[in-house]
Amino acid sequence: MGEMLVMMTLCVAKAWQKFCNECQKVVVWSFQYLGISLPIDDCADAEISIKGLNTSRLMAALVKWEIQGALMKSGSGS
Repeated sequence: MGEMLVMMTLCVAKAWQKFCNECQKVVVWSFQYLGISLPIDDCADAEISIKGLNTSRLMAALVKWEIQGALMKSGSGS
């Protein structure tokens, strides 16, 4: 059973590497489009686009999350 898992892992790794090499533009575009690879300093947050999710609503939620996180760190949060 262990050898089968190792072989499966190697096959998936090889397929992922081939996909990334042949479809690099698709992978890069997808990561940028979903906001996964955008800078953490929020300078490009407007580029985030998720189907069915209102971007302005997302931005408001992110700001609220950031404020709540700051409150939790300072000990002011509940």
